[in-house]
Formats: sequence, C-alpha cells, structure tokens
Amino acid sequence: NNTVQLRNNKSALEKRIGGFSVSIQSKETERDTLAKKSSQNASIALAKKYAEALYDKFNVEYTAKEIKTKANLQAYINENFKKFFNGSITLQIDDNYAVKVSVNDKFNSLETSTAQGIAVIFAFLAAIIRIAKENSANETYPVVMDAPLSTLDNQRIKIVCDTLPQIADQVIIFIKDTDGKVAEQYFGNAIGRRLTFDKISDYLTEIK
Repeated sequence: NNTVQLRNNKSALEKRIGGFSVSIQSKETERDTLAKKSSQNASIALAKKYAEALYDKFNVEYTAKEIKTKANLQAYINENFKKFFNGSITLQIDDNYAVKVSVNDKFNSLETSTAQGIAVIFAFLAAIIRIAKENSANETYPVVMDAPLSTLDNQRIKIVCDTLPQIADQVIIFIKDTDGKVAEQYFGNAIGRRLTFDKISDYLTEIK
C-alpha cells in the first residue's frame, strides 16, 4: 500500500543521504591533503583554522549573552504586562523572539482582543528600551506611537501614561481628541509640548 511504499522511499533516500555524507567527507579530506602540498594553500588553511577557532569562541560568548538577554527580556515583558492583566496572563518568547500568550489561572479565559495586542506591544517595547538603556547608559531612546490608547480603557491608559515617561527620554504620541484629553490628564507635568494638526483640506494640514 501507499504507507509501505512511502516508508521504502524514505529508507532509500536516507541511505542516499548517508552515502552523500560519506562522499562529502572523503572529498573534503582529499581537498585538505592536496591543499597542504602548496605552501600558499597551507597558509590559507592555517588562516582558515584561526578564523574557525575565533568564530567558535565568539559564538559561544554570543550564545551565552543571547540566552541571558532573552531571559531578561521575557522577565521585563512580564513585569510590564502584569500591570495590565494582574498576573493572570504571562508571555513567553521562543527562539525566534515571537511572543506566546498563556493563561495562568484556569478560571480566566485567554483574551484575544485588540487591547491585549496593544498591551503585548507596549510591554515588549518597554522591555526593549530598558535592556537597551542598561547596555548603553549614555544613549537616548525616543518613542513614537500612533494612537496607542484608542483600544484601552481608562485604567490601562493610566498605566501607559505612568510608565512611558519612566522608560523613554522622549515620547511623541499622535492621538485623537477624545483619547488626548484622557491622556493629558494622566501625563500631567510630563507633557513638554502640545501640537495640533488642523486639516484645512485633503491636501493641506496646518500644525499649530
């Protein structure tokens, strides 16, 4: 049947792969032997070994630092995210830095709202800025956001407004009037300057 045929095909392909691997190894050994017969090639081979050794050393250090950075990033993200959802939901980062949301409390259901998505983005952004500032204390990191509060309730808007001035040296927010009034109340003295986009026509907008 088809299952048996597929297994036979798989076995045959695996044998071919094994044969190719042996052939590749044999050719590489032959190449190295021929290369050593030339002083120039011997010099290149030695340089290659140095380069490979340096790569292995740096790769070990990089991998260790990446593991530590990823662990810190996940911890910082959850620290920020808990402010939005009271610890009932946690975030995990996979090897490709994709964020997975999971529920800690069996009595709570997993939210899939736009508000949760905004909270995930905000928590991730805040964590990235924190790590960047830890690695380079002299750098400044402005944040530019387009209508980040439109899907949040007042409680979570307050959380954003309380946190943003603490993590970023400069925050620029494009916001509509209704959300702007709420945000202005919570930002308070943290607001340095207000600008208004006044639409004159489809082709002309004044900034006041």
